[in-house]
Amino acid sequence: MILDDEDVFTIAAYIYADNPQIKHITIELHKLEEMHMRSAASHVHLALLFASGKLFSGKRAAS
Repeated sequence: MILDDEDVFTIAAYIYADNPQIKHITIELHKLEEMHMRSAASHVHLALLFASGKLFSGKRAAS
């Protein structure tokens, strides 16, 4: 995920709209990108575990 200045303005607009009393915010794009990548990697790993059957899928094996 690559963020740019337009993303900063969009994120800031949502924050200011939700909290009009805020005067100044700082958005660090590299930290947002890092958080997104860790989250995305976790979701992919979880999906692979489900697909491989190594993670409980809610079905019981026949005995």
